[in-house]
Amino acid sequence: MKVQNQPGNPTSAAHTRSAGKADKAGTPEASRKAGDAVIAGSAKTDISGKAKEMNLAKKVATEAPDVREDKVAHIKSLIAQGKYEVDPDAIAEKMVEEHRDL
Repeated sequence: MKVQNQPGNPTSAAHTRSAGKADKAGTPEASRKAGDAVIAGSAKTDISGKAKEMNLAKKVATEAPDVREDKVAHIKSLIAQGKYEVDPDAIAEKMVEEHRDL
């Protein structure tokens, strides 16, 4: 008993569709679709690389101390010795710059 090419038979319709796809394998459309898959795979790899970089940056930031103890100790020492000088013009300039950046 031959089942293929019978009207209303879903198996023969699927067979016909897959056979049609096989006939199109050498067409530019098929090549373009294959190329699209490569581009999509490349994009996924690129995002994965960026995700790794972000995770590394997050880890470094998390492990870094919130306060730079060495710098604080140095400034405290300068203040105690009376050698810490403040440049009010430089502070004012930085304040203006920060305000402009808002």
